[in-house]
Amino acid sequence: MQKKKRIVLIILFLLLLLLVFSIIVFSNNGKKKEKIKEETKVEEKIENTQDNIVPKKEEPKKEIIEEQPIEEQKEEQKTEEPKKVEPKKVEPKKEETKKEATTPPKKKTDKPKTTTEPKKEETTPKEPVEPSTPPVSYTCPTGYTLNGTKCSTTVNATLECPSGTNEGGEPQGCFKFSEGYEVEGTTCPKGQVGLLQISLGSPDKYFCYPSYNKVYTCEQGYTLSGTKCIKTIDATKK
Repeated sequence: MQKKKRIVLIILFLLLLLLVFSIIVFSNNGKKKEKIKEETKVEEKIENTQDNIVPKKEEPKKEIIEEQPIEEQKEEQKTEEPKKVEPKKVEPKKEETKKEATTPPKKKTDKPKTTTEPKKEETTPKEPVEPSTPPVSYTCPTGYTLNGTKCSTTVNATLECPSGTNEGGEPQGCFKFSEGYEVEGTTCPKGQVGLLQISLGSPDKYFCYPSYNKVYTCEQGYTLSGTKCIKTIDATKK
């Protein structure tokens, strides 16, 4: 029953919200229509006032030409007549007689003729052109791949116990004898290696040893890269 009441109340609340929203929308539309009507009225008034205004006609201005008296015009014509310029008399200059100084004639000296020899062009010795050398090619032994001037080969690394440790026990693993300790029974803690030591004339003993992880190793001349061993050598020229 309570759930039904809640559902009915929710529906009523939603209906109220819809009514309020519709009222707001209608009121906004009415306001917009009134504003549009007012704007159209104002525009019609402005157009009517512009039509009623009649532009004034501009009257052409009359040019007033003042007539000068005849006497003044005659005086102006007289002043405009060009004045006659009388040419000036040029008096001839008196020629001054100069006594010529008697100088003996200069002797002609024959200059020796100089012959210009043609310049010899300096020839620079050309540098000897070296013969073009053929491109060098390289080779690698079998099992290697050429990379520029180097040859490389890759092999799988070997997984084995670290140096100084022994392999065996239960479960099988890597351990050191110097790190063992005796336990009662035949079980060791998790992650350790168990080993039964049998001795003649005395009861058997069970020892536990810390376990070491195996490591990847490479042969001499190789470098370890993850789980691979890589070896590089110089390529040989053909």
